[in-house]
Amino acid sequence: MKTKSLIFKHLQAISCGKPLDFEQLEKFDKEISTLLNIKYEREESKAKENNRHNVANEFLYLNDLNPLALNTSWFDVYSILEHINEEQPSKLITLLDLGAGNCRFAIIAHLFFPNIRILSVEAVGERMSRAIEICQNSHHIFYDHYFEEIAEELDFDYLFLYFPNGKVFEGILETLKEYTFNFSILCIESHGEMINRLSFERSWLETKQSIKLLAPRHNPHLFEFTKIKSTKTPLEIKLQTITNHSGEFLMTDQSGKWFASSQGLEFFFDKKDCFLLQFQNPPRTLEVSQETMDLIHPYQGDLSQEIRELLVLRDQGQVRKVYLEDIVELPSGKRIKKDQL
Repeated sequence: MKTKSLIFKHLQAISCGKPLDFEQLEKFDKEISTLLNIKYEREESKAKENNRHNVANEFLYLNDLNPLALNTSWFDVYSILEHINEEQPSKLITLLDLGAGNCRFAIIAHLFFPNIRILSVEAVGERMSRAIEICQNSHHIFYDHYFEEIAEELDFDYLFLYFPNGKVFEGILETLKEYTFNFSILCIESHGEMINRLSFERSWLETKQSIKLLAPRHNPHLFEFTKIKSTKTPLEIKLQTITNHSGEFLMTDQSGKWFASSQGLEFFFDKKDCFLLQFQNPPRTLEVSQETMDLIHPYQGDLSQEIRELLVLRDQGQVRKVYLEDIVELPSGKRIKKDQL
């Protein structure tokens, strides 16, 4: 197959020991995509037209992303498959590509690694169309679904993650914890914090740094997370408690205890052994570590009518903080008694 031979020459011409800058990588990636007749603009245009999930384009990344932002480099895909092939050369290996995009893993496995089977899961089915054509009559499987819709029927040895943190991923993580079979998670730093996020899961994941990859990124290595059995750390328990709570939190500072809403709450994992909470109502951030995790607790009590009315004012920006005690803090920073409003 002439196309296969040309692609292999492209892949072999690049040394994995020397990272490429973005322009070089984009150039080589485009050449391979052209050889495979993959047209990203056409696929994204069809996805926008169909949008069968009827959700905002931003949620499914239907907003003119560069192909390299949506997909892992062809060269890194080849290196990762070569790596797991060397780890288990004598058996059929199944890799779940979660959020598969244009299914580069399936295409490269089909061309060069016959003993690796890829399960591609991608909610935007139009992105998979060319890969399905290339891999027809193969053992690769393509799922035009969300992960949660098909999780029960999946069985795999490896899971590849190139995925953003957030509420969607927290749900995926909870599902992954429920699997009773053993598997390893392969993760590259994609959206800034995935490696740190998975490193929190010490009760069931053990981390090791693996091969160095080509694409320029904050951390250039592939990380492997292997399933283990251990006891949850207090910080891991705290993170799960916070992510599972919907409603008000009770925060503690030198002035007392005050309310913060879970609505609009964002999580960041750019530091090791802690995570950052960014609240919307009121606008505040808290770094949660072993030392500070007792400063936040889900509020489980009943809210009085007075407190509820004050929280509405807080959400409207008329009040900055509503304290559990008989105090509110105004946008100016001044604290007054609640009956003085």
